[in-house]
Amino acid sequence: MNSLKRSELSYAINILSALVKKEFIVKSRHTLFGISIVIIQPIVFMIAFTFLSAKYMNMNEVNGIHYPVYIYSGMLFWSYFQKAIQKSVQSIETNVSVIKKVYFPRESIVLSAIISPTVDLLISFVIFECLYLSFGYSIGISWLVLFPVLIIQMVYIYGIALILAPLQIIFRDIIQIVSMILYFMVFFTPIIIPLESYPVSLRGIIYYGNPMSIFIHIYRNVLLFNQMPLIKDVIYLIIMVLIIVIAGQLIFKFLMKRINDIL
Repeated sequence: MNSLKRSELSYAINILSALVKKEFIVKSRHTLFGISIVIIQPIVFMIAFTFLSAKYMNMNEVNGIHYPVYIYSGMLFWSYFQKAIQKSVQSIETNVSVIKKVYFPRESIVLSAIISPTVDLLISFVIFECLYLSFGYSIGISWLVLFPVLIIQMVYIYGIALILAPLQIIFRDIIQIVSMILYFMVFFTPIIIPLESYPVSLRGIIYYGNPMSIFIHIYRNVLLFNQMPLIKDVIYLIIMVLIIVIAGQLIFKFLMKRINDIL
């Protein structure tokens, strides 16, 4: 019995690693500049928002942190969220041929689409580290917290994707709706400006109504101020993530039964 479970686990891990490798190879082949675009994109955003903030908002620093460092620290994890959501929503649709040929847990496809953009995140993080140190800031012990927080964020994305990925098969325009929502979410997540700059009446809604606001807040406090996350924020995120993942699993299994007939 134990050997059977071990073989099933080994099979699942092999499938997942193969899917992640496939995602990375496909992305590298179908891009004009290859992996270099990952480096260029966040830098362009940083330069653009730094220029706009200095010209129109007279904002060169935020809470004593130079604005380029401030904006990049937010865009770093937001870009990962955006890419992971978009890729995972389309993951089932883009792997229909694999699904028809081989039996394996379908959730592996969604999970692989969330894992593969972490390579982009790692490259962007190295760039951030160079930028951070060039402004004279120092790395703190609190940075060790980044990894477990990132894991929680990945599970959060996984829960959302379990709901949206099968819906993309049934309603082909789900990805367009998701992309539009993500576009507007940037302005309701404290990435460009701090939470304190929003109207007081909206701060609670923006912070607790949008889990990404809490994630960005935690990442920034850890990276820029060497502050550990508040226990209440971590507990809130874990509860939210558990609810979304449980709901996602139930919806995913229900919708995949319908999709098997479509496929």
